[in-house]
Amino acid sequence: MNRMKYILLMLVTVLSLNFALQAETLIDFDFTGLPGNDMGPLTATDSIADHVILADPGLGRGGITGVSASNFTTGEFNWWKFNDADNPGSGWMTCTLEVEAGYALDLSSVTISAWRNGAGAPEDMRFLASTDGVNFSQVGDIIAEPAAGDFTFRYYTFDLSSLPQTGYVELRFSPLPGTAVSHGWGNLHINDMFVEGTVATAAGQSNKDSVIVYEKGANDTFEVSLQGDTDPASPVTVTADPNTVGFTSAEDIILTSASTPINTAGNTLDLTFTQVNVPQTVTVSAVEDSPLEEGIEYARISFTLTGDGAYADGFIAPVDITIVDADSASIITDLEGYLVLTEGDTVGQSFTVKLGSAPTDDVTIAFDNVADPNEVSIDPESITFTPENYDTLQTVTVVAVDNDVLVGVGTIENPAIERTKIDFIILSKDLAYSAMPTPFIYGDIYDDECGAWGYNQMDFDQDCYVDMVDFATFANQWLASTDPKNP
Repeated sequence: MNRMKYILLMLVTVLSLNFALQAETLIDFDFTGLPGNDMGPLTATDSIADHVILADPGLGRGGITGVSASNFTTGEFNWWKFNDADNPGSGWMTCTLEVEAGYALDLSSVTISAWRNGAGAPEDMRFLASTDGVNFSQVGDIIAEPAAGDFTFRYYTFDLSSLPQTGYVELRFSPLPGTAVSHGWGNLHINDMFVEGTVATAAGQSNKDSVIVYEKGANDTFEVSLQGDTDPASPVTVTADPNTVGFTSAEDIILTSASTPINTAGNTLDLTFTQVNVPQTVTVSAVEDSPLEEGIEYARISFTLTGDGAYADGFIAPVDITIVDADSASIITDLEGYLVLTEGDTVGQSFTVKLGSAPTDDVTIAFDNVADPNEVSIDPESITFTPENYDTLQTVTVVAVDNDVLVGVGTIENPAIERTKIDFIILSKDLAYSAMPTPFIYGDIYDDECGAWGYNQMDFDQDCYVDMVDFATFANQWLASTDPKNP
């Protein structure tokens, strides 16, 4: 059956099913010009729907180690070893589709055109799919193809309607041996593949696709909202669930919100919406545990919607969580409290720094006086630790810059103080360190300008000197307020 007849047959079938909404072609790969013995990947397409993204590397392969050198023609893949003796289905042809933020894939089918080179080629045509990048399951039926070696391409269509709306899907063509000889090692000729479905507006969205939390205090937040033009007719409950299959660290995070300020690690979080485009904030906290874990762990928050029928079972893109173990990365100083600095003091104050655990790569800490780089000088401006010297103390000295700016008038008891902040900017390929929240220290700078420590009560012109000018001012004020004849 040629391609046009096949498409017409599918069109008639769809129209006969109660006039259901016809799916569009989300992506149609263009095999034109392939040399036949090419290993891929293939990125050329005849068409790709609006808002759909073909993820790198395109239509590629996994586990397949052979390309047949016989019976190939231009415009096809001619791959073999989809199976090995001990692991049927060990090889596959694969592609990953994504959508732009705010949209969802509603998948209908995937179709492939192929023919078996001979009796040793896989006989049972099969597709697997994953909507989370971790867990794969068979979609549609296995289609047995007994014909082999007849040089006739045939179309095989697999039903994807069982998949939920998603922002991501990986499709794997992974045929099985069936009754094929030689474990189904033989080659398949493939010259077409296309995916059909619709691109829907997602029922809701989050403002982030990932967050990082750190066990010792570094929470993170993201916002969730329904999207659309019309408020739901009845309340919609969005359930945020950290227990996504394939991600094992749900017990290490706690989800809370304004309506649920207290929750238990690993529990779901319900958000109730009565309006569209009104976000609610979810706070993600890491559980501080005592044992040293893997350093970096991962969780994924997926969402389910219930309630109003227009939104029920709708799609909100998941949020990935990176959890940095508190025991795996820390920066230790001997500083207790604030730095205490005084303008004009050229000695300043020193503190030491070391890492709490050996990094997997060099860690550089750059010291940055972000608010006003003219307030202090820092020596050295950066320090570097290696996996070998991570626990060797390094000394940093901070000196207040002596400027001519009066920050405020104080008193002897409460002199004028300017507070400064020094950030520890961490640069490293070790995620346990680079993902840490930016450490910082504060410093109190005592001003040495005139007036910062107040004025002597006899310093009438407030120039920090008591001289004849001040005495004359005092005398004038005394004479103006005193009658020498009637003291």
